[in-house]
Amino acid sequence: MVSIKGLRYYEHRLLYCFYHKGSFQGLEVDHKDQNKLNNRIDNLDLVTPQQNQKNQTLSTANTSGYTGVGWRQSIKRFRASITVNKKSVHLGYFENIEEAIKARKSAEVEYGFHSNHGQPKQKV
Repeated sequence: MVSIKGLRYYEHRLLYCFYHKGSFQGLEVDHKDQNKLNNRIDNLDLVTPQQNQKNQTLSTANTSGYTGVGWRQSIKRFRASITVNKKSVHLGYFENIEEAIKARKSAEVEYGFHSNHGQPKQKV
């Protein structure tokens, strides 16, 4: 955060606006490498909120270690899913985690997710 005349701004948003001399109303500044401290201009992209969701780190609530893959105790299978345009897409139930991960990764490619999507947060 940067404070200017008592107002607080995110550093990466100011940098992007300064270098590109434009407005980003309704858009977000994405860190391509997911490192929020890396504010080099070549690491920043102006994206829609939907595009930014396609470059998220692994949730701390995730228990399987893979985004969109979870164990369903009631049927003793792994479930794979992906959220696209705020809608959950069921990819199937699988006997082993490797099959579920493969289905999830294939869907990420199909729906245009960033290659970094689902990576663990970087330690700073």
